[in-house]
Amino acid sequence: MGVCQECLVEIDGLANQRACMTKLAMTPDNRPMPVRRQRHLAEAGVMPRAGTDSHEADILEPDILVLGGGAGGLNAATAAARAGATVLLVDERPEPGGQFYKQPLAIPALAEEIAGDGQFAGGRALIAEAVAAGVEMRRGVQLWGAFEPLDLMIFDGQASRLCRPKRLIVAAGAYERALPLPGWTLPGVMTTGAAQTLLRSYRVLAGRRVLLAGNGPLNIQVALELARAGAEVLAVVELAPKPGVWALPSLGRMLTSTPALAFQGLRQIAELKHRGTAMLHGSVLSGVTQIAGGLRAEVKLWPAADGVRAFEVDAVAMGYGFQPANEILRALGSEHQFDPVRDQFITCLAPDMPGRTTTPTSAAAQTSMSA
Repeated sequence: MGVCQECLVEIDGLANQRACMTKLAMTPDNRPMPVRRQRHLAEAGVMPRAGTDSHEADILEPDILVLGGGAGGLNAATAAARAGATVLLVDERPEPGGQFYKQPLAIPALAEEIAGDGQFAGGRALIAEAVAAGVEMRRGVQLWGAFEPLDLMIFDGQASRLCRPKRLIVAAGAYERALPLPGWTLPGVMTTGAAQTLLRSYRVLAGRRVLLAGNGPLNIQVALELARAGAEVLAVVELAPKPGVWALPSLGRMLTSTPALAFQGLRQIAELKHRGTAMLHGSVLSGVTQIAGGLRAEVKLWPAADGVRAFEVDAVAMGYGFQPANEILRALGSEHQFDPVRDQFITCLAPDMPGRTTTPTSAAAQTSMSA
């Protein structure tokens, strides 16, 4: 997913490249792409060919810089551009759209296959609106430094540029919370969103036999997408207990506020069960080991405290909710408070203007958080 930085490798002589964010391709001189194990950072250099000594002519100075090309970033950039501002939107992925509207590879056959998908179509529409409004987009760009008051260093894979906008909109979204457990760094163990990205953007199954574990509706949605694409989804391991009478008030509020989503979830669960997928509530993935031909995933079952069930799979996907990607705002000095209920730091907003952070800078940052 591009967050953990655990897959850094050297690609075509460039160190510190994220394997999970780099497309396989031929080099410019038509050679196979050389990929090597990452050397020690002291030898490799933190940012090779970076050229951080920017001349004044090289500084990017848009009215508004938008960080993140998901739903929040695209909508914010479009609104600002329509209001007359010069807007630069940067996103670290090859195509904008974010996690919800993630776009596929530009392959004609693939485009025909997914033409009727509502999420793809919605993303394409947002991107088209931003382009029509005059938003400048830079894809595959990583922000690697944020310094007060509003100096931001971006890296396009070859060189670094200083960006000094008048205003900053942070729409960095969120990233999945994985569970550190024995075997969680093995090949084939990934986040639920990573498995979905492989399928939706590249039409690649994470494995033929898959287990998903964690908490929340995304695991159910992705499990069904994988099953429909031909994978055998052995189980969805859900941390929450099985809904019962105690859950009726929550179910009532859900049916009242978002009935379409509630019924969609019920239909997805019913289809998974029909396909033979085990729904294990109140259970947790406890460890993954490598075996001949794949992985062995062990699940602690409830209510039996010592009950353990093992699954032999090709891939394990984990998703235990989301964490807001607020590292940029913390680097810029925005105030944050810890929320013990959600177990995460929340960006504090200024009381005089909705959406404005408490960043102590002359050019106060604006935030638009999209998950």
